[in-house]
Amino acid sequence: MSIYSKFFVFAVFSLLAISFWAMTGVLYWEFADDWRQPAFEGSLWFDLMTHHSHMFVFFPLFGMVALMAFFLPACVFVDMYFHRARGEKNDIPFARFRFIAGFVVISVLSAAIAWAFNAGDEAGIWQLRAELVRERPTVGTACAVPGPNGTCRRVTLPVALENVRKVSQHRERLGDLKRDCRPDPLIEADETGKPRRFCFVTARYSPDPRALAPHLLDDTACCRAMQRFETEVRTLYQADPGNRSLLDRLQPVTLGLKVFFLLVVLAISILLAARRARIVSDYPAFAHRIDRGVLVGTVAMLFLPFMNHAYLLSNELLYGPNQPMIDATGVSFYRVPYLLSGAFGVWAFIVMLYFVRREDKEAERTSKIIGTILSGVFVISYDQIVDYAVRFMGPGAGNQAMIALVVLAAGMWLTLVWWKLAHGRPAQMPGQPAPATQDEERE
Repeated sequence: MSIYSKFFVFAVFSLLAISFWAMTGVLYWEFADDWRQPAFEGSLWFDLMTHHSHMFVFFPLFGMVALMAFFLPACVFVDMYFHRARGEKNDIPFARFRFIAGFVVISVLSAAIAWAFNAGDEAGIWQLRAELVRERPTVGTACAVPGPNGTCRRVTLPVALENVRKVSQHRERLGDLKRDCRPDPLIEADETGKPRRFCFVTARYSPDPRALAPHLLDDTACCRAMQRFETEVRTLYQADPGNRSLLDRLQPVTLGLKVFFLLVVLAISILLAARRARIVSDYPAFAHRIDRGVLVGTVAMLFLPFMNHAYLLSNELLYGPNQPMIDATGVSFYRVPYLLSGAFGVWAFIVMLYFVRREDKEAERTSKIIGTILSGVFVISYDQIVDYAVRFMGPGAGNQAMIALVVLAAGMWLTLVWWKLAHGRPAQMPGQPAPATQDEERE
């Protein structure tokens, strides 16, 4: 394999890795009370990080695992399409043109998708300056839900995030706290007998039921408060460019690179399926390691849909229902349809099963059984799975949950390193010099 193939992939993947860590690093620097004295669970930056774990946790941890897992197949395909000599055995017609065209298409598509996501008219709390987030209540002069004695039922922006974390940690289910803000016009609304529930943007959560009782609201009042919450954040964001955070300025670039990463992973997976025979014949020393590495990378990618669904649920508790098919303005980076979010998880699972069956027939049968069971559990207990994702991978994650995710990602990364070290060279026969690796033979 050409050293230039490795250098090209290393340069591209290094840029992606920097973009993965840049957002989380800037989040800490900008929103930590004192970035020189680390504080975690209960601090503003930590609540923002876990609330948007699909952005600030997945990519620095599991995105890095995926980069390492897909590094070798990426090098193989760059070498296969760009650095193989013309006329060489198994030469691919117009290989360099195909490679350049594919790279350009993925780059342009990444920029277009990132632009479309950022074009939404909504804004996240992390897109406001830290001073505004700490100081501002959820509403301005207008009150969505009046309280007793002329007061207004509302909380500050950090308390709203804190509410989601605390409720998730003290309650097994969150899905039944969602509000029906758009009743079906074909069904008569019956408010009698409807229970009042906790509203995350109108009162600070307390584990004491007696303290919570006066703050429980019906759907109409809470929906009005959530609409005011969303309007206030969006108004602050749009009113003055000076209100926007450094993260917001960094977001357009890093989002494009993250979309590029996802499309590259998808393209590599398609090529692995289409060019399997060529990899085995032309790069036999790498074929087995590629299969096992991609399995680890695919497992790492499965965390993305779980974290994204956790974010979508927690977002509904603050901003209201996610109904992008009804309200076109809702199709943005903040309210990605569940169908699009789950599609990537389905792809990752199919790829995982595809590569598992490559090992042996027993693994194929086992993977089919496990896949059938997991599919049934996912369909039957979807809401409960999302609730657990909120608790352990999203807004409800505390210090222990974050440490567990770091340890898991580190374990996956070390597994890939061990495989590389253990299988980096062909076996040496006793009394014989070590045979050359495929890299040495071609170079």
